[in-house]
Amino acid sequence: MVWSLKIKLLFATAVSVVTIAMIGLIGLSSANLFSETLSQSQAITVAIRNHTNGDMMHDALRADVYAALFSATKAPHRKDQILRETRNHTDDFKKYIADNKGLGLPADIKTTLDRLEQPLTVYISAADALVSAAFEDEEKAKLLVGNFETQFSVLETAMQEAGDRIEAFATAQKESANVLSAQNKRLSKIGLLFGLMIAVVSVWITLRDVLLPLTTLTKTLKALVSGNYDVVLPVNRGDEIGDMARTIEVLKDDALARTRLTRESQIFSELNEWLQSAKSEAELYQMIADVLSRLLPDCTGSVYIYANSRDVLECVKVWNGSQGTVTMHPDDCWGLRRGRTYTHGEREIEFECAHVHTGAANDYCCVPILAHGETVGLLHLEYAPANKADNAKFKAAFAEQRRLGLAAAEHISLAIANVKLRDQLRDQSIRDVLTGLYNRRYMLETARREFQRAARSGQSVSLLSIDVDHFKLFNDNHGHDAGDTVLRAVGEALRSTFRDDDVPCRFGGEEFVVVMPNVSASIAEKRAEELRAKIEALSVRYAEGNLPKVTISVGVASYPHSGDA
Repeated sequence: MVWSLKIKLLFATAVSVVTIAMIGLIGLSSANLFSETLSQSQAITVAIRNHTNGDMMHDALRADVYAALFSATKAPHRKDQILRETRNHTDDFKKYIADNKGLGLPADIKTTLDRLEQPLTVYISAADALVSAAFEDEEKAKLLVGNFETQFSVLETAMQEAGDRIEAFATAQKESANVLSAQNKRLSKIGLLFGLMIAVVSVWITLRDVLLPLTTLTKTLKALVSGNYDVVLPVNRGDEIGDMARTIEVLKDDALARTRLTRESQIFSELNEWLQSAKSEAELYQMIADVLSRLLPDCTGSVYIYANSRDVLECVKVWNGSQGTVTMHPDDCWGLRRGRTYTHGEREIEFECAHVHTGAANDYCCVPILAHGETVGLLHLEYAPANKADNAKFKAAFAEQRRLGLAAAEHISLAIANVKLRDQLRDQSIRDVLTGLYNRRYMLETARREFQRAARSGQSVSLLSIDVDHFKLFNDNHGHDAGDTVLRAVGEALRSTFRDDDVPCRFGGEEFVVVMPNVSASIAEKRAEELRAKIEALSVRYAEGNLPKVTISVGVASYPHSGDA
């Protein structure tokens, strides 16, 4: 039975996964045991530290007692200090013993700690009583010394017993940790051994059944790419490598065609990248002409784009000596009328397009440029080689040129649509919807740019600040539609009054601003007066009659005479 490469790899993968899972489970179990042991080790470490500190407080209290006995006669002024130290040592002693009870220690140790509570309380009481009596009643203090020493010995014994149990538990924990460490080492060695075995098997399968056959196929493919088709493929294999070899055997005959298509794909990919980087329609059309003149050297061509009215197409670019008409009607082209590419010169029944001038090449094609389901223009190509070959070769060459033209038209159409859409969106972003003037944001950007340019060149920039007088009365007396009509009339007056370099803008509401580069204050005043008179002479019709006379107030400022920007 021949195992497929897929089954072999799946088997090796399954064994690897099972092994890894087993090692993971072992590691997880060891980790849990280690975590538990670590937690107990931490608890016992804290317990030993607390017990040691408690033992120190035990001795410290005894030292406090004898310090009080000594100071009662020799240094009575130390009374407050000794009483304070006794209280501190007592509090610390209680805290250390209480802290040990809160740790996760074994039950026998907790029982031993519980037995410390009674002698601890008695001992602390005896110490407090003896310290107090040492400074108040010397005779009573001498009588209490014996009882204090007895309680000290009792507590000493209990503390020793608790310490021995804690030390014994610590020793047991250490031995348990050593055993766990040894187990982990053994398990690690076993896991490493299994891992190495699986790795060896996986590498063996990969080398024999994957890498070596793939290396052979890679060398074969490289030979095919270099043009050497006298290669032997492992077509007799019964696995996936054999299937691949048989597939490559079938594709050998298509290698040249695929190479050609790959080259064309690269060319059109670069073409698309360049076309998408065009900043304007004019630049885009120039790029189209440059590319197609080199891609189709034996073809003259022209590009027609629909005008905004959608009733005619305008010739925006020609190349290789084409004599395209300035404008054409959509009905003048059979390609546009039929909604698909029309080729003239290849069929017995055909008709010439009306837009093709007399004397043009007989072999041409008209390719409608479509984008987003809409026809945006026409690509016209005329095949006119310098040297005509025989008819069959001529037709084949024309068909190849037409095929490349159709492929290029797809990229051209998207690029044209994108540029138009980008220009449209930009126009919408900088234009006021109501008046068609530039908006406030564009005015601020333009003013900033012009002021900076004027500062560098030492020229003037003038500003007109315009406000429609009593505009609120138009809205209140005649309605907002009448107010909008007034604003549109003012906007039209602004557009017709100022030159192309001036930038009339609607600043907001009934306020307008005009940025006038390279204009002095005196000229700006004349233009302002001209605008004022023109608007005052307006007759704004609304509904069944005319609106009241419209007047404006204009402020004039000039940089740098009126101040810095």
